Amino acid sequence: MSFIIDMLILLVILLLLGLLARGCFIALDSWFLSRKRSMGKIVGKTFTPAHTRIIFIANMPHPIFYPDNWSVTVEVAECQDSLSIGEDEFDALMEGDRVLAEYVTGRMSSGLYLKSITPRI
Repeated sequence: MSFIIDMLILLVILLLLGLLARGCFIALDSWFLSRKRSMGKIVGKTFTPAHTRIIFIANMPHPIFYPDNWSVTVEVAECQDSLSIGEDEFDALMEGDRVLAEYVTGRMSSGLYLKSITPRI
């Protein structure tokens, strides 16, 4: 039994270290860069309804509520990223619409980090 508990503790530690490493990578890759603006295209829309998940801490259930989420996936210069937006903006945008995207490009990954979008007028 002790072996199983030790393995579970090791697994949790490894998962936490992985999350920490990912957070550090994102910070190094995208923080303190000048923002760029360019035209982008809406390539996807996703609505996730409000829901509650139960997590257990010390064998006690703790509900976590997630509110409604409206997000769009935007393509800029052949890179894509998603951004959560408000319901009204979500309803006004359609796939294929062009938007002005404000973003940074990752130092190491060259990935797209969307900061905001403005519908094309």
